[in-house]
Amino acid sequence: MDTNELIAHLSSQAAPTRVSKSPWHMALVWLVGFTIYVALAVLASGLRVDILAQLKTPLFALEIALLVALVVSCAVSAAVLSFPDRYQARRAAQMPLAFFALFAAIILFALITQAVPVELAIKHCECTLFMTFYALLPAAALFYSMRRAASTSPAAASCVAVLTAFAIGALILRLEEQTDSVSHVVMYHYLPMLAAALLGLMVGRKLLRW
Repeated sequence: MDTNELIAHLSSQAAPTRVSKSPWHMALVWLVGFTIYVALAVLASGLRVDILAQLKTPLFALEIALLVALVVSCAVSAAVLSFPDRYQARRAAQMPLAFFALFAAIILFALITQAVPVELAIKHCECTLFMTFYALLPAAALFYSMRRAASTSPAAASCVAVLTAFAIGALILRLEEQTDSVSHVVMYHYLPMLAAALLGLMVGRKLLRW
């Protein structure tokens, strides 16, 4: 067959592919879904009884606000990193770095000013397990969606996706768990969240392979 016939033959056999939405659309859809998910999770388990009083506390209110900012910035970053050329939005992909640094600084300040030693006990590991449980559904949704966009930065994309999911889990836990111990939160909430993000970084090439 000649060249034109070969092209026509190959074209007829090519399966149509669905065009990916823009990262901004992806991130918006994710964030709407995450908002509903957090609301349902908190509704099912119940808010901590002193939530209104705690929100009047500057450090707690700032912690919650930065957790929300971390989720939003990570969702945007994950969407951008899902595309082969990062959608030519490198700054958007790097947004979580600033929020994570600010979040870490606030938590470190609260930890130093509280100066209460952490209590190591198996029972407290339940917090980590609950946070992981809350993170599973968002993580699965993110990776399912991101695999269809053909990322060329799988390690970074996976790390940010896992951080997004665990930040959601941490946010739910802070809204429902009755604790004021910053050392407890660091040990059983935020260090496991960081460990999970590093694990996502290491296995990203397998999770987002295409």
